[in-house]
Amino acid sequence: MMKTDFLLRNRFLPIHIVVFVTLYMVLGFLGFLHQVPGNQNLILWDSAWYNSVRLSGYWFDPAAQSNSGFFPLFPYFWRVLGVGVFQISLINAAIALFSFGLIANTFRFETDESLLYLSLPGMFFLYIPYTESLFYLFSAMMLIGLYKKNNLLIMVGIFLSSLVRPTSFFFLPAIIFMEIINAGLGQNAWKKAIWNMMIYSFVTLAAFFLVVLIQWYQTGVWFAYIKAQTMFWGHAIHWPKFPLVTWEGARLLWLDGTAFLFCLAPLPWCIWLLAKVFSKKTRESFAVPSRSIIFSAVALVMTGIFILLSNPYAGKEGTSLLSLNRYVYATPFLVLMLWHYQRSPQFRTWAILLIILATVAAWLFLFLGDLPYLKTYKLPAMKEIVYFTMMTLYFTGYVLLNREKWRKELRISYYWLNMVLQLAMFDTFLSAVWVG
Repeated sequence: MMKTDFLLRNRFLPIHIVVFVTLYMVLGFLGFLHQVPGNQNLILWDSAWYNSVRLSGYWFDPAAQSNSGFFPLFPYFWRVLGVGVFQISLINAAIALFSFGLIANTFRFETDESLLYLSLPGMFFLYIPYTESLFYLFSAMMLIGLYKKNNLLIMVGIFLSSLVRPTSFFFLPAIIFMEIINAGLGQNAWKKAIWNMMIYSFVTLAAFFLVVLIQWYQTGVWFAYIKAQTMFWGHAIHWPKFPLVTWEGARLLWLDGTAFLFCLAPLPWCIWLLAKVFSKKTRESFAVPSRSIIFSAVALVMTGIFILLSNPYAGKEGTSLLSLNRYVYATPFLVLMLWHYQRSPQFRTWAILLIILATVAAWLFLFLGDLPYLKTYKLPAMKEIVYFTMMTLYFTGYVLLNREKWRKELRISYYWLNMVLQLAMFDTFLSAVWVG
Protein backbone atom coordinates (compact mmCIF):
# COMPACT_ATOMS: atom_id res chain seq x y z
CA MET A 1 0.00 0.00 0.00
CA MET A 2 2.83 2.41 0.93
CA LYS A 3 4.69 1.55 -2.29
CA THR A 4 1.55 2.17 -4.37
CA ASP A 5 0.90 5.47 -2.60
CA PHE A 6 4.51 6.57 -3.21
CA LEU A 7 4.23 5.79 -6.93
CA LEU A 8 0.87 7.54 -7.28
CA ARG A 9 2.09 10.68 -5.54
CA ASN A 10 5.28 10.70 -7.62
CA ARG A 11 3.81 10.05 -11.05
CA PHE A 12 5.91 12.97 -12.28
CA LEU A 13 9.01 10.73 -12.08
CA PRO A 14 8.24 8.56 -15.16
CA ILE A 15 7.13 11.74 -16.98
CA HIS A 16 10.48 13.38 -16.26
CA ILE A 17 12.50 10.29 -17.22
CA VAL A 18 10.70 10.02 -20.56
CA VAL A 19 11.20 13.74 -21.25
CA PHE A 20 14.89 13.57 -20.26
CA VAL A 21 15.68 10.62 -22.53
CA THR A 22 13.49 11.73 -25.45
CA LEU A 23 14.73 15.33 -25.41
CA TYR A 24 18.33 14.13 -25.21
CA MET A 25 17.80 11.95 -28.28
CA VAL A 26 15.98 14.69 -30.22
CA LEU A 27 18.62 17.34 -29.46
CA GLY A 28 21.30 14.82 -30.36
CA PHE A 29 19.60 14.00 -33.67
CA LEU A 30 19.34 17.72 -34.46
CA GLY A 31 23.05 18.15 -33.80
CA PHE A 32 22.83 20.27 -30.66
CA LEU A 33 24.20 17.53 -28.38
CA HIS A 34 27.19 15.42 -29.35
CA GLN A 35 28.02 12.99 -26.53
CA VAL A 36 26.61 9.67 -25.34
CA PRO A 37 27.34 8.85 -21.67
CA GLY A 38 29.87 6.04 -21.25
CA ASN A 39 32.69 4.76 -19.07
CA GLN A 40 35.25 7.11 -20.62
CA ASN A 41 33.47 10.45 -20.64
CA LEU A 42 31.82 10.05 -17.22
CA ILE A 43 35.14 9.61 -15.39
CA LEU A 44 36.14 13.27 -15.48
CA TRP A 45 37.19 15.92 -12.98
CA ASP A 46 36.20 14.98 -9.39
CA SER A 47 34.89 11.57 -10.42
CA ALA A 48 38.47 10.55 -11.29
CA TRP A 49 39.54 11.39 -7.73
CA TYR A 50 36.66 9.40 -6.25
CA ASN A 51 37.58 6.50 -8.50
CA SER A 52 41.13 6.73 -7.18
CA VAL A 53 39.92 6.44 -3.57
CA ARG A 54 37.70 3.54 -4.59
CA LEU A 55 40.53 1.62 -6.23
CA SER A 56 43.53 2.34 -4.02
CA GLY A 57 42.39 4.12 -0.88
CA TYR A 58 43.77 7.43 0.34
CA TRP A 59 47.24 8.85 -0.29
CA PHE A 60 48.74 12.26 0.42
CA ASP A 61 51.34 14.03 -1.67
CA PRO A 62 53.00 17.05 0.02
CA ALA A 63 54.08 18.40 -3.37
CA ALA A 64 50.93 18.00 -5.52
CA GLN A 65 47.19 17.38 -5.53
CA SER A 66 46.07 14.07 -4.03
CA ASN A 67 42.85 12.20 -3.37
CA SER A 68 43.00 13.21 0.31
CA GLY A 69 41.13 16.32 -0.80
CA PHE A 70 37.87 14.35 -0.96
CA PHE A 71 35.50 12.71 1.55
CA PRO A 72 35.14 8.91 1.72
CA LEU A 73 31.53 7.73 1.82
CA PHE A 74 30.75 7.89 -1.90
CA PRO A 75 33.94 6.13 -3.12
CA TYR A 76 33.57 3.48 -0.41
CA PHE A 77 29.92 2.97 -1.38
CA TRP A 78 31.08 2.59 -4.99
CA ARG A 79 33.74 0.07 -3.94
CA VAL A 80 31.23 -2.04 -1.99
CA LEU A 81 28.87 -2.19 -4.98
CA GLY A 82 31.71 -3.34 -7.24
CA VAL A 83 30.25 -1.75 -10.38
CA GLY A 84 31.73 0.26 -13.21
CA VAL A 85 31.57 3.94 -14.06
CA PHE A 86 28.41 3.84 -16.15
CA GLN A 87 26.63 1.56 -13.67
CA ILE A 88 27.37 3.80 -10.67
CA SER A 89 26.02 6.72 -12.68
CA LEU A 90 22.74 4.87 -13.20
CA ILE A 91 22.63 3.96 -9.51
CA ASN A 92 23.27 7.59 -8.56
CA ALA A 93 20.44 8.68 -10.86
CA ALA A 94 18.07 6.15 -9.26
CA ILE A 95 19.07 7.29 -5.75
CA ALA A 96 18.57 10.93 -6.72
CA LEU A 97 15.11 10.40 -8.17
CA PHE A 98 14.09 8.28 -5.18
CA SER A 99 15.40 10.96 -2.79
CA PHE A 100 13.53 13.68 -4.63
CA GLY A 101 10.41 11.52 -4.53
CA LEU A 102 10.69 11.29 -0.74
CA ILE A 103 10.93 15.07 -0.47
CA ALA A 104 8.06 15.61 -2.91
CA ASN A 105 5.88 13.07 -1.10
CA THR A 106 6.60 14.57 2.34
CA PHE A 107 6.00 18.20 1.37
CA ARG A 108 3.18 17.44 -1.08
CA PHE A 109 4.65 19.04 -4.18
CA GLU A 110 2.33 19.63 -7.11
CA THR A 111 3.19 17.76 -10.31
CA ASP A 112 4.29 20.78 -12.36
CA GLU A 113 6.18 22.06 -9.33
CA SER A 114 8.12 18.80 -9.02
CA LEU A 115 9.00 18.91 -12.71
CA LEU A 116 10.34 22.44 -12.28
CA TYR A 117 12.66 21.38 -9.43
CA LEU A 118 13.89 18.32 -11.33
CA SER A 119 14.81 20.53 -14.27
CA LEU A 120 17.10 22.90 -12.34
CA PRO A 121 20.26 23.25 -14.49
CA GLY A 122 22.72 21.62 -12.09
CA MET A 123 20.57 18.57 -11.36
CA PHE A 124 22.55 16.51 -13.89
CA PHE A 125 25.37 16.34 -11.30
CA LEU A 126 23.14 13.82 -9.50
CA TYR A 127 23.44 11.46 -12.46
CA ILE A 128 27.25 11.18 -12.68
CA PRO A 129 29.94 9.62 -10.41
CA TYR A 130 29.95 12.57 -7.99
CA THR A 131 28.90 12.83 -4.33
CA GLU A 132 25.80 14.90 -5.12
CA SER A 133 23.38 11.96 -5.26
CA LEU A 134 24.26 10.49 -1.85
CA PHE A 135 24.39 13.96 -0.33
CA TYR A 136 20.91 14.64 -1.72
CA LEU A 137 19.61 11.40 -0.18
CA PHE A 138 21.03 11.95 3.30
CA SER A 139 20.18 15.66 3.33
CA ALA A 140 16.64 14.72 2.34
CA MET A 141 16.51 12.26 5.26
CA MET A 142 17.61 15.00 7.64
CA LEU A 143 15.12 17.56 6.27
CA ILE A 144 12.26 15.06 6.41
CA GLY A 145 13.30 14.22 9.98
CA LEU A 146 13.20 17.93 10.88
CA TYR A 147 9.77 18.26 9.29
CA LYS A 148 8.39 15.20 11.09
CA LYS A 149 10.33 15.86 14.34
CA ASN A 150 12.05 12.48 14.07
CA ASN A 151 15.37 12.78 15.90
CA LEU A 152 16.75 9.43 14.70
CA LEU A 153 16.19 10.37 11.06
CA ILE A 154 17.74 13.80 11.69
CA MET A 155 20.90 12.42 13.27
CA VAL A 156 21.39 9.63 10.72
CA GLY A 157 20.92 12.14 7.90
CA ILE A 158 23.38 14.62 9.43
CA PHE A 159 25.99 11.95 10.15
CA LEU A 160 25.90 10.28 6.73
CA SER A 161 25.74 13.52 4.73
CA SER A 162 28.74 14.73 6.75
CA LEU A 163 30.68 11.65 5.62
CA VAL A 164 29.86 12.43 2.00
CA ARG A 165 31.23 15.98 1.99
CA PRO A 166 32.43 18.56 4.54
CA THR A 167 29.38 20.12 6.18
CA SER A 168 30.51 21.73 9.44
CA PHE A 169 30.72 25.28 8.05
CA PHE A 170 27.14 25.01 6.74
CA PHE A 171 25.39 22.71 9.19
CA LEU A 172 26.60 24.12 12.51
CA PRO A 173 25.32 27.68 11.90
CA ALA A 174 22.10 26.25 10.41
CA ILE A 175 21.55 24.05 13.49
CA ILE A 176 22.14 26.90 15.95
CA PHE A 177 20.06 29.46 14.05
CA MET A 178 17.22 26.98 13.48
CA GLU A 179 16.94 26.11 17.17
CA ILE A 180 17.17 29.76 18.28
CA ILE A 181 14.32 30.72 15.95
CA ASN A 182 12.26 27.69 16.89
CA ALA A 183 12.60 28.30 20.63
CA GLY A 184 12.44 32.08 20.37
CA LEU A 185 9.12 31.91 18.56
CA GLY A 186 7.65 29.56 21.14
CA GLN A 187 7.77 26.31 19.19
CA ASN A 188 10.09 24.58 21.62
CA ALA A 189 11.46 24.99 25.14
CA TRP A 190 14.90 26.61 25.33
CA LYS A 191 16.23 23.62 27.27
CA LYS A 192 15.16 21.31 24.44
CA ALA A 193 16.59 23.69 21.83
CA ILE A 194 19.99 23.81 23.54
CA TRP A 195 20.01 20.02 23.81
CA ASN A 196 19.24 19.77 20.08
CA MET A 197 22.05 22.19 19.25
CA MET A 198 24.50 20.12 21.26
CA ILE A 199 23.50 16.69 19.93
CA TYR A 200 23.17 17.72 16.27
CA SER A 201 26.47 19.61 16.40
CA PHE A 202 28.16 16.63 18.05
CA VAL A 203 26.94 14.32 15.27
CA THR A 204 28.20 16.75 12.60
CA LEU A 205 31.64 17.03 14.19
CA ALA A 206 31.83 13.30 14.95
CA ALA A 207 31.46 12.54 11.24
CA PHE A 208 34.16 15.08 10.36
CA PHE A 209 36.65 13.67 12.86
CA LEU A 210 35.88 10.14 11.68
CA VAL A 211 37.00 11.26 8.21
CA VAL A 212 40.12 12.77 9.79
CA LEU A 213 40.88 9.41 11.45
CA ILE A 214 40.24 7.39 8.27
CA GLN A 215 42.60 9.58 6.26
CA TRP A 216 45.23 9.61 9.03
CA TYR A 217 45.13 5.81 9.24
CA GLN A 218 45.75 5.47 5.49
CA THR A 219 48.15 8.38 4.89
CA GLY A 220 49.80 9.03 8.26
CA VAL A 221 48.85 12.71 7.91
CA TRP A 222 46.56 14.45 10.36
CA PHE A 223 43.87 16.64 8.76
CA ALA A 224 44.95 15.51 5.31
CA TYR A 225 41.76 16.84 3.72
CA ILE A 226 42.29 20.38 5.01
CA LYS A 227 45.98 20.34 4.05
CA ALA A 228 45.26 19.07 0.53
CA GLN A 229 42.49 21.59 -0.08
CA THR A 230 44.47 24.49 1.37
CA MET A 231 47.82 23.73 -0.26
CA PHE A 232 46.75 22.57 -3.72
CA TRP A 233 43.17 23.72 -4.36
CA GLY A 234 43.64 27.17 -2.86
CA HIS A 235 40.74 26.87 -0.38
CA ALA A 236 41.74 28.99 2.60
CA ILE A 237 39.89 31.59 4.64
CA HIS A 238 40.50 35.12 3.35
CA TRP A 239 38.60 38.29 2.56
CA PRO A 240 36.62 38.19 -0.70
CA LYS A 241 37.80 40.25 -3.65
CA PHE A 242 35.47 41.83 -6.21
CA PRO A 243 34.29 41.51 -8.91
CA LEU A 244 33.39 37.85 -8.52
CA VAL A 245 34.53 35.65 -11.41
CA THR A 246 34.62 32.02 -12.46
CA TRP A 247 36.32 29.89 -15.09
CA GLU A 248 35.79 30.87 -18.73
CA GLY A 249 34.06 34.18 -18.03
CA ALA A 250 30.45 34.76 -19.05
CA ARG A 251 29.96 31.19 -20.32
CA LEU A 252 29.77 29.99 -16.71
CA LEU A 253 29.45 33.20 -14.71
CA TRP A 254 25.73 33.38 -15.41
CA LEU A 255 25.39 29.89 -13.88
CA ASP A 256 27.54 30.39 -10.79
CA GLY A 257 26.24 33.97 -10.55
CA THR A 258 22.57 32.98 -10.39
CA ALA A 259 23.51 30.29 -7.86
CA PHE A 260 25.11 33.04 -5.75
CA LEU A 261 21.93 35.10 -6.00
CA PHE A 262 19.95 32.10 -4.73
CA CYS A 263 22.37 32.01 -1.77
CA LEU A 264 21.78 35.70 -1.05
CA ALA A 265 17.99 35.54 -1.48
CA PRO A 266 17.13 33.90 1.91
CA LEU A 267 19.33 36.31 3.90
CA PRO A 268 16.71 39.09 4.37
CA TRP A 269 14.16 36.47 5.44
CA CYS A 270 16.60 35.03 8.00
CA ILE A 271 17.22 38.52 9.42
CA TRP A 272 13.45 39.09 9.56
CA LEU A 273 12.97 35.82 11.48
CA LEU A 274 15.66 36.82 13.95
CA ALA A 275 13.98 40.20 14.41
CA LYS A 276 10.73 38.36 15.19
CA VAL A 277 12.44 36.54 18.05
CA PHE A 278 13.41 39.81 19.74
CA SER A 279 10.22 41.67 18.84
CA LYS A 280 7.88 42.64 21.70
CA LYS A 281 4.83 42.51 19.44
CA THR A 282 2.46 39.57 19.65
CA ARG A 283 3.31 36.61 17.44
CA GLU A 284 -0.03 34.81 17.71
CA SER A 285 -0.89 35.27 14.02
CA PHE A 286 2.62 34.43 12.83
CA ALA A 287 2.94 30.99 11.21
CA VAL A 288 6.36 29.71 12.28
CA PRO A 289 8.02 27.81 9.40
CA SER A 290 9.23 24.25 9.82
CA ARG A 291 12.78 23.74 11.04
CA SER A 292 13.53 22.09 7.69
CA ILE A 293 12.79 25.38 5.91
CA ILE A 294 14.88 27.45 8.33
CA PHE A 295 17.76 24.99 8.06
CA SER A 296 17.59 25.10 4.25
CA ALA A 297 17.65 28.91 4.23
CA VAL A 298 20.73 29.13 6.44
CA ALA A 299 22.48 26.31 4.56
CA LEU A 300 22.09 28.28 1.31
CA VAL A 301 23.30 31.52 2.89
CA MET A 302 26.31 29.78 4.44
CA THR A 303 27.15 28.13 1.11
CA GLY A 304 27.45 31.57 -0.46
CA ILE A 305 29.49 32.92 2.49
CA PHE A 306 31.80 29.90 2.42
CA ILE A 307 32.50 30.37 -1.29
CA LEU A 308 33.20 34.08 -0.72
CA LEU A 309 35.59 33.42 2.17
CA SER A 310 37.36 30.26 1.02
CA ASN A 311 37.43 30.05 -2.78
CA PRO A 312 40.72 31.17 -4.36
CA TYR A 313 41.29 34.40 -6.24
CA ALA A 314 41.38 34.09 -10.02
CA GLY A 315 44.80 35.59 -10.69
CA LYS A 316 44.65 39.38 -10.43
CA GLU A 317 40.85 39.30 -10.65
CA GLY A 318 38.32 38.70 -7.91
CA THR A 319 37.20 35.70 -5.86
CA SER A 320 36.21 32.73 -7.97
CA LEU A 321 32.69 31.27 -7.70
CA LEU A 322 34.04 28.03 -9.14
CA SER A 323 31.61 25.07 -8.72
CA LEU A 324 29.02 27.05 -6.76
CA ASN A 325 26.22 26.08 -9.13
CA ARG A 326 26.36 22.40 -8.19
CA TYR A 327 26.49 23.20 -4.47
CA VAL A 328 23.21 25.09 -4.88
CA TYR A 329 21.17 23.63 -7.75
CA ALA A 330 21.90 19.98 -6.90
CA THR A 331 20.72 20.11 -3.27
CA PRO A 332 17.31 19.80 -1.61
CA PHE A 333 17.91 23.10 0.24
CA LEU A 334 17.11 25.24 -2.80
CA VAL A 335 14.11 23.06 -3.59
CA LEU A 336 12.59 23.58 -0.14
CA MET A 337 13.23 27.32 -0.24
CA LEU A 338 11.45 27.58 -3.62
CA TRP A 339 8.62 25.44 -2.23
CA HIS A 340 8.24 27.70 0.81
CA TYR A 341 8.55 30.87 -1.26
CA GLN A 342 5.63 29.87 -3.48
CA ARG A 343 3.43 29.43 -0.40
CA SER A 344 4.41 32.72 1.22
CA PRO A 345 2.24 35.87 1.08
CA GLN A 346 2.35 37.36 -2.40
CA PHE A 347 4.74 40.23 -3.00
CA ARG A 348 3.38 43.54 -4.13
CA THR A 349 4.44 44.83 -7.54
CA TRP A 350 6.81 47.41 -6.04
CA ALA A 351 8.57 44.69 -4.05
CA ILE A 352 9.13 42.59 -7.16
CA LEU A 353 10.49 45.62 -9.00
CA LEU A 354 12.83 46.25 -6.07
CA ILE A 355 14.10 42.65 -6.23
CA ILE A 356 14.72 42.99 -9.98
CA LEU A 357 16.61 46.24 -9.37
CA ALA A 358 18.69 44.54 -6.68
CA THR A 359 19.44 41.70 -9.11
CA VAL A 360 20.69 44.14 -11.75
CA ALA A 361 22.79 45.92 -9.11
CA ALA A 362 24.29 42.56 -8.07
CA TRP A 363 25.31 41.82 -11.67
CA LEU A 364 26.89 45.25 -12.05
CA PHE A 365 28.73 45.56 -8.76
CA LEU A 366 29.46 41.95 -7.79
CA PHE A 367 30.28 40.44 -11.16
CA LEU A 368 30.95 43.20 -13.72
CA GLY A 369 32.19 46.14 -11.69
CA ASP A 370 35.92 46.13 -12.51
CA LEU A 371 36.04 44.44 -15.90
CA PRO A 372 38.16 46.88 -17.90
CA TYR A 373 36.52 46.28 -21.28
CA LEU A 374 33.17 47.50 -19.92
CA LYS A 375 34.63 50.99 -20.05
CA THR A 376 35.41 50.63 -23.77
CA TYR A 377 32.02 49.20 -24.87
CA LYS A 378 33.74 46.81 -27.22
CA LEU A 379 32.19 43.53 -28.35
CA PRO A 380 33.21 41.46 -25.28
CA ALA A 381 31.40 43.97 -23.07
CA MET A 382 28.25 43.75 -25.16
CA LYS A 383 28.42 39.97 -24.96
CA GLU A 384 28.62 40.17 -21.17
CA ILE A 385 25.72 42.62 -21.07
CA VAL A 386 23.55 40.30 -23.19
CA TYR A 387 24.38 37.35 -20.91
CA PHE A 388 23.49 39.17 -17.72
CA THR A 389 20.37 40.78 -19.15
CA MET A 390 19.14 37.30 -20.02
CA MET A 391 20.01 35.98 -16.57
CA THR A 392 18.25 38.91 -14.87
CA LEU A 393 15.13 37.91 -16.76
CA TYR A 394 15.76 34.26 -15.83
CA PHE A 395 16.08 35.04 -12.12
CA THR A 396 13.04 37.32 -12.33
CA GLY A 397 10.96 34.34 -13.46
CA TYR A 398 11.68 32.59 -10.15
CA VAL A 399 10.77 35.78 -8.28
CA LEU A 400 7.40 35.82 -10.08
CA LEU A 401 6.62 32.30 -8.82
CA ASN A 402 5.44 34.07 -5.67
CA ARG A 403 2.46 35.39 -7.65
CA GLU A 404 -0.38 32.91 -8.12
CA LYS A 405 -1.30 34.38 -11.50
CA TRP A 406 0.55 32.55 -14.30
CA ARG A 407 2.40 30.35 -11.78
CA LYS A 408 1.54 27.11 -13.55
CA GLU A 409 2.45 28.58 -16.93
CA LEU A 410 5.77 29.76 -15.52
CA ARG A 411 6.54 26.36 -14.04
CA ILE A 412 5.91 24.53 -17.31
CA SER A 413 7.79 27.13 -19.39
CA TYR A 414 10.76 27.00 -17.05
CA TYR A 415 10.70 23.21 -17.04
CA TRP A 416 11.33 23.07 -20.79
CA LEU A 417 13.85 25.92 -20.72
CA ASN A 418 15.74 24.35 -17.81
CA MET A 419 15.72 20.91 -19.40
CA VAL A 420 17.47 22.27 -22.49
CA LEU A 421 20.00 24.06 -20.27
CA GLN A 422 20.50 20.97 -18.10
CA LEU A 423 21.08 18.67 -21.08
CA ALA A 424 23.42 21.20 -22.70
CA MET A 425 25.44 21.33 -19.47
CA PHE A 426 25.48 17.54 -19.27
CA ASP A 427 26.72 17.30 -22.85
CA THR A 428 29.38 19.94 -22.09
CA PHE A 429 30.56 17.93 -19.09
CA LEU A 430 30.75 14.76 -21.19
CA SER A 431 32.84 16.73 -23.72
CA ALA A 432 35.47 17.28 -20.98
CA VAL A 433 34.66 20.99 -20.73
CA TRP A 434 34.30 22.40 -17.21
CA VAL A 435 30.78 23.27 -16.00
CA GLY A 436 31.19 23.12 -12.22
